[in-house]
Amino acid sequence: GVVGVAAGSNTASPVSGGLGGAGIAGTYGTLTLNANGSYSYDGFANAVPAGGATDTFVYTIMDGDGDLSTTTLTITLSDG
Repeated sequence: GVVGVAAGSNTASPVSGGLGGAGIAGTYGTLTLNANGSYSYDGFANAVPAGGATDTFVYTIMDGDGDLSTTTLTITLSDG
């Protein structure tokens, strides 16, 4: 399952913590990521520029053997 999440796109090292709760603030909104991989994203009011934008988060998962893998979740936003 998911063991950590943070704002940004640096996948060079695993992240831990930040799951559930108040969520992680990105550039344009807040991501709430749960240990089972489900997530929700709430955009900040009037934050997305004309033409849209992306908000990127990095997260780490652990398999049954304890191996870690870190990757990104990119949220594509529109201004409408």
